[in-house]
Amino acid sequence: MLKLCCLVWRKRVGKLCPNAAYDALLDYIANSDLITICQDTPASYDDATDLNDVGGDRVAGTALVPGDGNGDFVIAPVVGGGRKLTVGLHNAVPVVKDGTVTHVCLTLLADTTLRYITTCDSRAVLNGDTLDLPVWTITIGAAT
Repeated sequence: MLKLCCLVWRKRVGKLCPNAAYDALLDYIANSDLITICQDTPASYDDATDLNDVGGDRVAGTALVPGDGNGDFVIAPVVGGGRKLTVGLHNAVPVVKDGTVTHVCLTLLADTTLRYITTCDSRAVLNGDTLDLPVWTITIGAAT
């Protein structure tokens, strides 16, 4: 009887996430066509966009130009690995309802999806005020 012995060769390889995978996620977010500023954490598209919904009323908002490189969004590499989505500057966004802003949302009207939510500095605003939204980024670090 012949016994075969197999050597098991194992090589440690680094973790890798191709840029195309990062970009697919960031493209999904960059296809948003509306940015809203809300007074609560929205749980749905309606919460993020409706003035009369109880869950996360929209206090302010403005239209966006969707798509990477089309005006409001830019996808780029991150030094050290990973990718980032930069959301452009928006000045004088009209406040349409009194409230205390706490969240910023990116949404898409065509399929009524809430695509991204983040927090912002809490601030009381009044109907008729305007808000300046600085440039901000969403960053996905390299796989570790």
